[in-house]
Amino acid sequence: MLSGHLQGRFLAMISRLMRPGYVLEIGSFTGYSGLCLAEGLLPESGQLHAIELRPAEAITTRQNFNKSPQAHQLFVHEGDAMSI
Repeated sequence: MLSGHLQGRFLAMISRLMRPGYVLEIGSFTGYSGLCLAEGLLPESGQLHAIELRPAEAITTRQNFNKSPQAHQLFVHEGDAMSI
């Protein structure tokens, strides 16, 4: 469930190479992998949307996303991914 440092750096590298406009993460846990993926987002228009089923983890993800300089590009959706 939790991405480690090596996996996080790999995700950040792939994201920086691809320069995505949008990223969808299903299952965020603490938000670490989402923050790593956000490193490569297009600076002005890129968005990362994380869907988290469990309320406690959604709160943790929001708190961690809000500490990021890219907080305005990061969105947490709480609930079942199939419904969202």
